[in-house]
Amino acid sequence: GPYAEQAQDVLETYPWTWEKPLPGRARAEVYCRRARRALLWGRREEALLLARKSWRRGKTRDCAYLLGTLLPPVQGIPYLKAGLRMGPDRPAGHFFLAGAYFQQGKPRRARAEMERAYPLCDILGAVQHFLDAAERAGCLDMALRLVDEKLQRIPLSADCLRLKYLCLRRMGRDEQARRILETLLEIDPDDAAALWYRRHPEKATAAPDVILPALGGMVYALPGRLRAGPLNRALHQLTMMLAGWVDMPLIYQAVPFLWKHLTPAQKRSCDERRRPAVLGALAVYLLLAADQAQHAASLIFATPGRKRILRLVKRMILWSEEETSDALHQF
Repeated sequence: GPYAEQAQDVLETYPWTWEKPLPGRARAEVYCRRARRALLWGRREEALLLARKSWRRGKTRDCAYLLGTLLPPVQGIPYLKAGLRMGPDRPAGHFFLAGAYFQQGKPRRARAEMERAYPLCDILGAVQHFLDAAERAGCLDMALRLVDEKLQRIPLSADCLRLKYLCLRRMGRDEQARRILETLLEIDPDDAAALWYRRHPEKATAAPDVILPALGGMVYALPGRLRAGPLNRALHQLTMMLAGWVDMPLIYQAVPFLWKHLTPAQKRSCDERRRPAVLGALAVYLLLAADQAQHAASLIFATPGRKRILRLVKRMILWSEEETSDALHQF
């Protein structure tokens, strides 16, 4: 298509990251995944039990972060620090640690962790996470500074302007936020997020991603030879749609398990732009699993077939509960 060269540039310059799986950590990763699911369903004690089992089986960074957030700050901070020492430095660990310090009543240490995360936020998704973490750590001024720096490099970037709007709203600077919103609409009068913010001035959360039906239409329009592999296609759509909100490993761990329970008709519907309920339910499930309840609620509100989505999400929760229950009965 006309954007092929630009797409190739993105693939060549995007800072992709991949961590080689550690040997002998498979069982630890399974326990960690089950702990996250238990936490999603509100079973915090069960999640803590599974997280401890995961840590005993193999000390992984994901488990360190999970234990660090499940335990009170005094007990959890050592785990968070251990997670930061594992592998390459990434902003997520600093975000968790900053939140724990702030809960502990140590705002200076929380701010210091956010300062360490600051230079690591080089892509848009990381800037979004920085904004959310800065709000939890009581230093939204740093998020505003980061967004302004990005805008100096890429002036009038719609994505950065949206983040600046959210930051100003959360800081209570509503008049400045309104001006940013008007700038967004001057750049693109059809900007879906800006129009949503205009309709919902009381909202200070990320706008629901209206790209869901559009992605389905793009895939459905492809020739048959390029539409082979519905699960792979669904994984790609969810990865694009939830970028910045849900980590890719969670998508690729959770969706194949849920996919096995879907009917053939439900699987086919994931490619049809006029029937987004199944793909929407998968997206809502993943957002809830990633502790993004507000984004999940926004997506439910914005996607057609709200009641059907809710029914499907409840079924997905039951499937996951059954798997966790069966695993616990082995001990």
